Formats: sequence, C-alpha cells, structure tokens
Amino acid sequence: MKKIFLLTVSLSIFMFLTACGNDSGIEQISLKEFEEILEENQDQNILFYFDNDSNYLIDVENVSEEQEKSVKLYNPFESDGETPNKEEEEIYPDTLELDYNNLYQIIDGKVNDKLELDYYLGEEREKAIKNILK
Repeated sequence: MKKIFLLTVSLSIFMFLTACGNDSGIEQISLKEFEEILEENQDQNILFYFDNDSNYLIDVENVSEEQEKSVKLYNPFESDGETPNKEEEEIYPDTLELDYNNLYQIIDGKVNDKLELDYYLGEEREKAIKNILK
C-alpha cells in the first residue's frame, strides 16, 4: 500500500511538472488508450512504467522535450491512467507482452524497438533514448 501511495504521489508531482497541451514530454494513458494505439495501428512511443524509484524518468522527459517527441506512459497498476487499481492488481494489454521500465517504439500498432532503461546510466542512457525517439 505504501508503494502505491508513493507511486501515486510521484506521478502526481511528475504530471504537474509536465507541460500540459504540449506535443512533447510524457503523458500518462489508460489501458483503453493504450489498446486504441495498438488496434488503430498508430505510431507512438510508450513507456511501460511502474517503478516510482526510477532514475530514468527525468531522462525520458528531458529527451522527449528536447526532441519534441511525445511519450505515452502506461502504468499497469493504474489502468485508468489516474488511480491505483483495486488490490494492487496489474492490468496489461491483451495483445502485447511487455516488460517493466522499458521504452517501446510502436509503429503501425506493433513493437518496432524496445529500450531497457535500467540497463543504461547517465549520458549513455540519454543517447539510447534519443536513438529510440527518432
């Protein structure tokens, strides 16, 4: 429960700091919005996220704003895009197998590329993020 509270507070602060109405940066989405991206064969960058202790979130935010690219954030513990799921239940899209703390490049509704964000640090991580957000 403490983890969910910290996660909710972290995301709330993060979302507050994120510029609203901007075509770059990170925007949290719901499961329904995620599934629409896949079903409608959209191109999008998706951050599959649940770790409120992550160090990479600021790097993704900074690079996405620098490159003027949007990143959609999906948290399986907040499937409506706002509030924690009942009983800490994780809810995933049916059509994809996803790994936590990865940035996915979705093209035509399918995974084109995947970046394991915990694998990189510092400038190396920023460079890897830039490569996937092209």
